[in-house]
Amino acid sequence: MCACSRCVRVCARARASNVQPARDTHVAAQSKLCDALRLRHSLAKGARVCLCCGCCVRHHVALGGAVRAFAVLNGYRGFYDGEWTPLLPDEVSHAHLRGGTILGSSRGGMDAPRIVDSLVKNGVNIVILIGGDGTHRGADLLHRTILARNLPITVACVPKTIDNDIGIIDRSFGFQTAVDEAVPAIQCAHTEALSAKNGIGLVKLMGREAGFIALYASLASRDVNMCLLPEAPWRMSNLLTWLEGRLERSAHAVIVVAEGAESLEQREAASGGTPFTPVSATPAAGGVAPTPAAGAPVARRTDESGNRILDDVGEHLKNAINAHFKSIGKVATLKYIDPSYIIRSSPANAADSELCARLAFNCVHGAMAGFSGFTVGTVDGVSVYLPTSVVANGKPQRVDILSRLYARLCSSTGQPSLE
Repeated sequence: MCACSRCVRVCARARASNVQPARDTHVAAQSKLCDALRLRHSLAKGARVCLCCGCCVRHHVALGGAVRAFAVLNGYRGFYDGEWTPLLPDEVSHAHLRGGTILGSSRGGMDAPRIVDSLVKNGVNIVILIGGDGTHRGADLLHRTILARNLPITVACVPKTIDNDIGIIDRSFGFQTAVDEAVPAIQCAHTEALSAKNGIGLVKLMGREAGFIALYASLASRDVNMCLLPEAPWRMSNLLTWLEGRLERSAHAVIVVAEGAESLEQREAASGGTPFTPVSATPAAGGVAPTPAAGAPVARRTDESGNRILDDVGEHLKNAINAHFKSIGKVATLKYIDPSYIIRSSPANAADSELCARLAFNCVHGAMAGFSGFTVGTVDGVSVYLPTSVVANGKPQRVDILSRLYARLCSSTGQPSLE
């Protein structure tokens, strides 16, 4: 594997004593936070490579099935609380044709000592983890725990996040399929907006911290008038003023919002300013739900992995827009579309399918070569091995609002700054 100036060439190579003979190899594949698209494709291809020791599938019979692969279900907890499922070629031969995950997913559950004990008990030599930055942080901890105990176990990772926000690598598998599936939802919103007086089509897409899906889907559809991203600050008051003008000029509007695109009012409330309360679906007089006393504390809820639990920005926008036009006595018809689960459950397109196969082959080849504590990916189009710690602790990828890409979006939509 080559490396370029943007990545690290040398991974932590397992000591010679840690590399097991190919005919005595047990592989455990585990997914965390991988409800998202095309995990199954990567696992299916990876399982075949594991089962043939990194050789072509036709050599599996000659090897006598010496390499055994197991699926660890439902996240890190599956290592010590779950039942391991053998992965056989016939059982995964069609898995890549469907969406979703055959491994299941969950948040939290990282207990490195218990996981390592389970690996030793089951005689596992190679662990393949598939997931995002949280999974990589867990993998790095697991790798360091194994090194401290001087155990012959390799830890390898395949990066996976549908938001495409993992740093260093070019892209994660599933992202292009997500954009493909998001575009029809935007087209439906556009059709609905054109079918009513002052029609508004509102589409919420995935993207907690990075708005790449919303951005690329908006560029691809060419029908979006406003795209709200987590990286681009905006105020609700400015959005409503813009929307009034848009409807006066064109009598319809299409708005795409990433799920993490909180308004400045929400962010200010979270940082200790006036607390933010989402607009109620049954607003009080004036269209806005009662607001708690200024200065009251606002606690940010988190899940078991430490990720912020977000308010539903789509529902908030829908209720705020409806309440605003009702309060000023104007008619507006808003149609809200949330295609998140449709996107997540869709089969991979050709580009993502090819990337899955490439990542799976490279992951197994690296593990069989004796590398440990690494993740696979492409950087500037070149396949590379990266230290898991670099990916886990590196800067995540975000939309640069000073870039030509974002300028192209603003030119396509015609949207002004709403800050």
